[in-house]
Amino acid sequence: ASGGVTVEKVSAALSSTFTTTNTSLTDITGMSITKPNITDGQVMTSYSVVAYNSNNGYGKQVDLIDNTTVVCGGEDTQSGDGHQDIMSGSAVSSADGTTLKLQCSAPSGNTTTIRLEANVSLGILCCLGVG
Repeated sequence: ASGGVTVEKVSAALSSTFTTTNTSLTDITGMSITKPNITDGQVMTSYSVVAYNSNNGYGKQVDLIDNTTVVCGGEDTQSGDGHQDIMSGSAVSSADGTTLKLQCSAPSGNTTTIRLEANVSLGILCCLGVG
């Protein structure tokens, strides 16, 4: 057999806390990467963020977007003391060089914050391409 396997990792880490009151999905600053472009390749993408809502009892939404399509994520409707959750997800897709990004939104009248948690390496968006 000739040739070899191509493996490429791309990642982004949150460098500061992000806050939004927008009820529509909004790009989380710094949480965007370009997938590897590997002929006949696939990528495994995962993310983890700490999301906080200003009011108890209201949900938060964090989505992974591939180019313009939501491929993973959704609303966290859990409530409880602290209003904070670790939200994570993963997806497999083609290694086609498109943009992956995280977006979030806030319920009406609320603020959603994606917190920088340096001591536990959150938030992170990571993609591993193989082909």
